[in-house]
Amino acid sequence: MASVTIELKRLINSSVLKQSAVYLTADVINKMVAFFMLPFLTRFLSPSDYGLVSTFTAYVAVLSVFTGVKTNAAVGVFFFKVDRKALKDHITSAMLILLLTSSAAFVVTYALTGLLARYVTIPPLWLNIALLIAAGQFITNLNLVLWQAQGKSVSFAAYQVGQTIVYSTLSILFLVAYGMKWEGQLLAVAISTISFAVFSAGLMYKRYHLKPGINRGSIKELLEFGVPLVPHDLAGWVKTGADRILITMLVGASATGVYSVGYQIGMIIGIVATAFNRAFSPYLFNKLNDISMVEKKQLVKYTYLYFMLIIIFALMLGAFSPVIFTFFLGKRFQGSIYMVIWVALGYAFDGMYYMVVNYIFYQGRTRLLSTITVTTSVLHVILTYTFVTQFREIGAAYATTISFAATFLLTWVLSARVYSMPWLGTKT
Repeated sequence: MASVTIELKRLINSSVLKQSAVYLTADVINKMVAFFMLPFLTRFLSPSDYGLVSTFTAYVAVLSVFTGVKTNAAVGVFFFKVDRKALKDHITSAMLILLLTSSAAFVVTYALTGLLARYVTIPPLWLNIALLIAAGQFITNLNLVLWQAQGKSVSFAAYQVGQTIVYSTLSILFLVAYGMKWEGQLLAVAISTISFAVFSAGLMYKRYHLKPGINRGSIKELLEFGVPLVPHDLAGWVKTGADRILITMLVGASATGVYSVGYQIGMIIGIVATAFNRAFSPYLFNKLNDISMVEKKQLVKYTYLYFMLIIIFALMLGAFSPVIFTFFLGKRFQGSIYMVIWVALGYAFDGMYYMVVNYIFYQGRTRLLSTITVTTSVLHVILTYTFVTQFREIGAAYATTISFAATFLLTWVLSARVYSMPWLGTKT
């Protein structure tokens, strides 16, 4: 018992929790801004307007899967495995890959503009702006990944909060001063994302003294890591974005707006999980380079404790959600309350997934991971279509819980196979 107490004190005083606290603080501030924007948005935007904004966000997310093909995440992993010169080559190569994939995506988008505009109900002009936003998000995330790898949580947090403040200020300006509806929301997203992407590119150029050039070996390494993750990320988008499009097609944009507000509250669990993972994953990757069996057992104990806490947090959020909706949201969105508990539980399972998937990333077994995510994404689409048809928008929330739980369990099994950890109390 004494040894457990000592280890808990050591964990509390460790850089992992300190950095996690910074990431969590930034995410809390960001989401608090978003949360306090909700009463404003649900009064200035109709459910239909909110639904269109949510559908656009889902469309940007699917474009983000292909623009850069996840090579920004690869740079974060290679940060711990290569020297500074090779790291500079990887950063430059990632930007080149972004340029090529974005150009290809533009050609495809242009060719399918009419079809896309009809099915996703987004005007043609905004389909192209969505591509610029996706590319901007890649550049920002590349910069953030580098800060995360270096343990610069304060820089990471300040950047995120700054971008949120700019977006929120512009959003209020466009909605109130100029009387814009959904267009104001999307314009605020576009301006804030693209301007901060330019800022990120400048920071990386200055910090790493980047020079234009083509390094075929670097490009090959990044693509070998990133390309197998495309099905994985596409499957992830299916679980977090396809539901909006299906609800819009099967029920209508207003139902999508109601669902999206409830989803945003339930996602609070995901915010906490993501914040912790941002601090934990670099620590874990570095730890796994030289780890003893005793340290493995400690990691497993902490992981099980995390599982218990995040489930409790999700249940508490679901229990208190009626209070949130009564005092903060417009009457047109009161139906959103029924989505919260299911979305919260889904993101609790997603947080548990983070704790086991990092071992797979460390081993570079991303192809095997893609098999799981593709399979469960197909399950998610089937469940979402079936449940939305029968239960309207809340059916998508049911599907979220089930598919996220399945993803976590299957990933845990794979993780245990590719990297030995004493999950059952003995060496596996």
